[in-house]
Amino acid sequence: ADYRVIRRQLNKHVHLKSNTMSSIHEEGHDESTVSETFTFRVRGAEAPITVLATRRSEWPETTSSAHNDETGRVAWRALPALCAWLCSDDGRTLISSARAIMELGAGLGTPGLLCARLGAETVTLTDGNADVVGDLRLSIRANAELAPFDNCVVNADVLMFGKEYVESGAIATVWPCVVASDVVYSASSAGGVLETMEALLAENGQFILAYVSRWLHVDRALYDAIEQLKFVAESVPAVNFLDACADAVEERPCLLKITRAVDDDGKRIHGSIYAVPSTSGREWFDEKSKTFKLAAIDALTANFARDVAVAFAEHGSEIDSIEVNGKGPYKIHSSTMGALLENLTAHGVKVSSMKFTECWLDVDGWRAIGEYLAAAAHAVRSLEIRGEDIDKDMLRCMVRNGNAWVGKLRRLVFSRCERFDAVGAQILHEEWFRGLPTSALLESFDMEFCPIGDDGIKELCALDLNSLSELRLSSVDVSALGLSVLTSKLARFSHLRVLDLSGNDQLESSGAAELSDSLIIVAQTLEVLDLRGCNVGDQGLFWLSSNASALRSLNSLKTLRIGSNGIGDDSMEQFASYLKHQTSLITLDLSMNVMSWNGAYDLTDAFEEADNEALRELDLRGNHIGTEGVEAIADVLGALKGLRVLDLSDVDVGEEGATALLNALETPLRVAFTSNPQLDGNDALSAKVRSNDALYANIELPRTSNHSVGIGR
Repeated sequence: ADYRVIRRQLNKHVHLKSNTMSSIHEEGHDESTVSETFTFRVRGAEAPITVLATRRSEWPETTSSAHNDETGRVAWRALPALCAWLCSDDGRTLISSARAIMELGAGLGTPGLLCARLGAETVTLTDGNADVVGDLRLSIRANAELAPFDNCVVNADVLMFGKEYVESGAIATVWPCVVASDVVYSASSAGGVLETMEALLAENGQFILAYVSRWLHVDRALYDAIEQLKFVAESVPAVNFLDACADAVEERPCLLKITRAVDDDGKRIHGSIYAVPSTSGREWFDEKSKTFKLAAIDALTANFARDVAVAFAEHGSEIDSIEVNGKGPYKIHSSTMGALLENLTAHGVKVSSMKFTECWLDVDGWRAIGEYLAAAAHAVRSLEIRGEDIDKDMLRCMVRNGNAWVGKLRRLVFSRCERFDAVGAQILHEEWFRGLPTSALLESFDMEFCPIGDDGIKELCALDLNSLSELRLSSVDVSALGLSVLTSKLARFSHLRVLDLSGNDQLESSGAAELSDSLIIVAQTLEVLDLRGCNVGDQGLFWLSSNASALRSLNSLKTLRIGSNGIGDDSMEQFASYLKHQTSLITLDLSMNVMSWNGAYDLTDAFEEADNEALRELDLRGNHIGTEGVEAIADVLGALKGLRVLDLSDVDVGEEGATALLNALETPLRVAFTSNPQLDGNDALSAKVRSNDALYANIELPRTSNHSVGIGR
């Protein structure tokens, strides 16, 4: 997580601060531990609440292993949201009524200790790591010494979670309330946590989970676990308990109140996930972009149809785009989508762009979208479908009422649709574009992280995409065989400016060979070529650099990305020979390859003989070129007159190399030196940067302070 963003959240929204840590030298405390102080401001309280958290001074990056999970030693990103809700009126009401609180996967134990200060009678902090539990006991003691717990018993114990642990009979006590933050981080942990809740929670007991949506498959696993185990879950908008949350709600941690609900006869009530309305009346319309942005917590409220009608009545004439973002452990139901589309039609809203992200619609939902597109009196020019479960049946139902709307699209995107395979590509060819004279209007086609493979590429290549200017086929499982089909059709793409084949690691050097024979076909138009993560290696780059029909033919190329390809030193001399005659390149990405100082010397030969005013960005991060390699770059900086961004993160450079580069700077240049351990805590280098305003504004050195406060990961 971005440290600065979360730090801002802590200080501005949650009123939670962590003091500079210092070693604990009190009697009985281990000097290898440090203490963090959290201060909470509770509405209506005369004084803030202070919570102390003890942890080891070493960070989990250093101490964790496959058999010893140390991640509990830091505060992760969802912790501020959980603490903020506990301090809210609803949170304090639950704590007072439940009386007994357990924190699951407590780590630092801050939320549980906060509950002890907010009216709980019993608090048990649990973690699966016995050493972390030892730290929790130190924290309990430190907080009791700071101020006695009034009428509250606080303890800590080891508690694992997961089906096997539950079935072992280790859980003997049920709880009216369990709280946790960031305990769901993988698909397996989602199921394990909810199975544990099934055993831990009393009837109508509540599990308060602060969760960060990081990966689609984890969101889905959490949603499925809630549904399958018959929990009732209520999503609480962050704006209801965090101040100043006017920005995108989908980027914030989710706060879920998960209930093991039963009726008067003790039978489980099977509900789904729903949302409580925003107390601030969140604005859905973004005036700047003219976009109507709908998040899952908006669509899952009981009054959604009424609320969306009011919004369209107010802003309908201004709306140009619709975005429905279901990101998180949510599902947008077909009835909800139907209400949205009906209101679009009823209020005469004419949108040119529609974007659906992680809505997990069923066939009826996609059919409703297709019917809307077919009946719309206006043309939708852009359609984006991202992170959806869309399959062949859903694709077919979208054009069941006609496909004329497909011919009006200028941009079509399918991204991270794991069920979109070669059969899906066939349906695009045979049903979506069937009978259309040409695909003359389609300018941009994106197919990213969809497993269409070589067979799918063949289907797409059968389309007449004559006016296509951007073609992105990133991580679609294409091999050199499929690429050969694509390159044979390049003559159709007379306007192609962007070609993205990144993430197709089956291409290898043979794929590069196929491409090297054909790039000359788009030589006059191609501006961006992205081959990151294609496993082309030195041999592949050699062919691309040496063949007159390949890179050398691209007169308009502005961006070349060939990072993460296993490229070492062997091809650098030939690549440098190509660069010497390249005058249009603005961005060059060689990151995360295996080049050494030797390759860096060969690369810089390209810039030594003549001034290069075109190149603006050079990314070499992750290549361990060392001090000698950085010195080689410093030697040619004077010739790179247009260079504005240079990334030398994780290149294994020492003080001598970094100093040589700083001394060679003649023009404003942003340089990143992060993740270079030899520069950590280098006072002399830091002083040099601080002493020069231009350097201080543009040079990014390793910051040991990134690890000085364990918040915001």
